Amino acid sequence: MNNIRVFKFSLKVFIERVVIAINFPCKLQVAWKRGKQKLESKQSDLNVNVANFNEELEMNSNMYFQDNQFKEKKCLFTITLLSQKGNKVAGQVSVDISSYLNRKLENIREELKLDKCPDRHAKIHIRFHFKCLEELDIDQLSRISFASNIDQEDQQNTIQSSASQVTQNDIGNIQNEKQNQQNQYQQQALYTESDMDEIRTLLSKEMKKVQQKDSLISQLEQSLETKQEQLADTKQQLEATKQKLYETLDKLQNYEESISSHDDYRKNLDNRVKQLEIQNKQLQQQIIEFNEQLKLKQQLVAQSDQKLSNALGQMQVMKQRISQYEELEQQQQNRKSAGNNKDMELMQKKINDLEKQIQREQKKQEQDYALYQVQLKNVQAQLVDKTDLINKLQKDQDFDNKDTSQISQLRKQLTQYQANEEQFNKVLNQYKEQVQKAIQNEIKLKQQQSEEKERFNDQIIKLKCQLGDIFNTAYDIGGNKLVDRLQQAVGLS
Repeated sequence: MNNIRVFKFSLKVFIERVVIAINFPCKLQVAWKRGKQKLESKQSDLNVNVANFNEELEMNSNMYFQDNQFKEKKCLFTITLLSQKGNKVAGQVSVDISSYLNRKLENIREELKLDKCPDRHAKIHIRFHFKCLEELDIDQLSRISFASNIDQEDQQNTIQSSASQVTQNDIGNIQNEKQNQQNQYQQQALYTESDMDEIRTLLSKEMKKVQQKDSLISQLEQSLETKQEQLADTKQQLEATKQKLYETLDKLQNYEESISSHDDYRKNLDNRVKQLEIQNKQLQQQIIEFNEQLKLKQQLVAQSDQKLSNALGQMQVMKQRISQYEELEQQQQNRKSAGNNKDMELMQKKINDLEKQIQREQKKQEQDYALYQVQLKNVQAQLVDKTDLINKLQKDQDFDNKDTSQISQLRKQLTQYQANEEQFNKVLNQYKEQVQKAIQNEIKLKQQQSEEKERFNDQIIKLKCQLGDIFNTAYDIGGNKLVDRLQQAVGLS
């Protein structure tokens, strides 16, 4: 008991609407029950499966707090179907108030699904508002039944305050009943525990009577409101009829004035009719002239269209010729450039190879020439020596056949060396001639390319001149618009 705390809460429920599928006309009523306290809403008609209430109900309740949470406390919502056949429960839903307080939710909107309902998709739309009024001393709450009776007394006070607009007789009866109930509450402390059940039954009966009277009061209030609305509607209708009467009077006065000026108005109408006839004749004449101009313009347009089509045909032909020429020229250039590049590369490779070979041959010939010169000098020296020896031998007449054979061999070697030198000079001259021919071929190719470019530029200039002539004729026929159309058709900006 020491760990339990008790808080008194104000529980408010705002009933928005009930959505339920029912195929016959009826009314719905929502009852909210918590313990022995029970509150009922007003009756609402069901229109297109929706009953709008927009009504707030309020009651006080004690909530017990232990182990850092509120203990479970449930309340029940019951939807009652009211029809000519009788009253019937259409659905129920149970709500645990402590679940909202433990989540610290004081204001929450809920869409609750109804149980025990023939419509599985039936729902009630409500809003909860919880407010802690005070913390109660648990030692003073020796009797929970007495606390519940106090709650019922508070509920009775709210019901009594809501019935402030009833007639004087009903108010007097309710005050007398309230006084009797207060006297009963004052004497309640003297009753024993066994008498409490009887008092509760009496209180419940009295509560039902008060609720019935409250419903009667609400019906009276609704009827009063409807009568006031009807009265306001009748006042508006009277004002509207009064305004219409004033308007009719003004129209009558204007009509009387118009009758006096009717003759003048008729004369004016005759004059206007004559003027309109004259204008009509003028308009007919203008229409005839306009039709003739239109025919002439149509003929001109047909002629311009024919010229335009001819010009477009010529432009298409010129465009095709230009494209064909460009393609042929491109192909020729690609072929020539590819062939020339390949020839030039091959020729350059040959020239490089020839130059390298020439350099190698030059080095080799230079080396051989040096050797030849050395050998020639040696041979010449030997010849000189041999000639000296021959002269000596001839003088001495001791000539030997062996020496003559050596001299002849040396002479053969000398002639062979001279023949090799001449052959080397021939090969060198051939290489030089090939290099000179390659250079001349390259110069000729460049000249041919330049000449082909000049011919191509001349042909392009001729084509541009022809296009200029066509555009000038198009401008003479149809102006800038026709020129723009031709340029778009040809693909030129």
